[in-house]
Amino acid sequence: MERLAGLPLALVTAGAYLHKNTITFQQYLEAYENRWEVDPRRSLRLQEYRDRTLYTTWNLSFIRLETEDPDAAHMLELLACFDNQDIWYELLDAGMGEDSPIWLRQSVTDQISFESVMRTLVDYCLVDVQSTTQSYSMHSCVHDWVLGELNRVVGPQLYWYALNCVVNNIDVNDWNILRYLRYARVSYHALRLTHHRFQQDSELDTLSSKQLHGMAWVAILLAQQEQFSAAESMYIRTLAGYEKALGPEHTLTLGICENLGSLYVDQGKLIEAERMFERALVEKEKALGSDHTSTLNTVHNLGSLYVDQGKLTEAECTLQRALTGYEKVVGREHRRIVNARHDLNVVYYLQDTLDVA
Repeated sequence: MERLAGLPLALVTAGAYLHKNTITFQQYLEAYENRWEVDPRRSLRLQEYRDRTLYTTWNLSFIRLETEDPDAAHMLELLACFDNQDIWYELLDAGMGEDSPIWLRQSVTDQISFESVMRTLVDYCLVDVQSTTQSYSMHSCVHDWVLGELNRVVGPQLYWYALNCVVNNIDVNDWNILRYLRYARVSYHALRLTHHRFQQDSELDTLSSKQLHGMAWVAILLAQQEQFSAAESMYIRTLAGYEKALGPEHTLTLGICENLGSLYVDQGKLIEAERMFERALVEKEKALGSDHTSTLNTVHNLGSLYVDQGKLTEAECTLQRALTGYEKVVGREHRRIVNARHDLNVVYYLQDTLDVA
């Protein structure tokens, strides 16, 4: 107790280790002392517990785990790419692909295999069972250690697998209802993907179209779940990737540009939003023409932004252009017409010209 500082996590982990082995507690303490090295350059600092106790007990357990169950050791490393709460089988199964490593395919080949691997981590007191949600969780300090120590260099394969897990848990038909509570569960894992460590470890030049598509969906989910800062980070990264892969004038690039503009509106960053909408509009007019529905949508968005900025003259002109264009393209009773008329009437109200409205 005294040597382990009486810290609950250290004591539990040490107890789990001893339960799995025939060594005595005295032998464990000797190994503990031999394994401990004070390193002033450690990047990770845990605020709740002393570094020595936790690092040493967990490192000892991990070394044993690598020998006893290598798949479980790999699984522990992978969990750094997910939130530390609410890990369930279907979440991990959704990301499985032909390029997944053998150990992962073996661990998640079915729920029985997954539960077996996770049970090993439970036995070592590195993860906990959450019976009410039928999932697993990890103490935040253990989670920090797994990222800071076991993933000093984050393997890109693990990161993209985790991203695929999130993306494949999104129904593309739900693109406009991702704000609903049912998507909150997966949104926490999406948020983890924006951790600054992961942002540093992927080169934009090497991103595939599939990866960029997945990043875009993660950004959309985060935006609708009102994780605005994380969504902005993912959108900016996605936009840079599309610019490199497809060029700044490609329609997919402009779509991300406009999504980022809408996010800036939600954040109240109206100057940044205006810049994104204006860029999208100029390029869409070149690529699609002035009367294309997508171009008119951007015109409408820009007009609505001008209302928010109090630029009523610009707003009236821009919204009138959107309304006239919609009437030519989609007909007079389409919902886009209704929305454009409503926004234009707001401008007339603010200008005190209700007779025009």
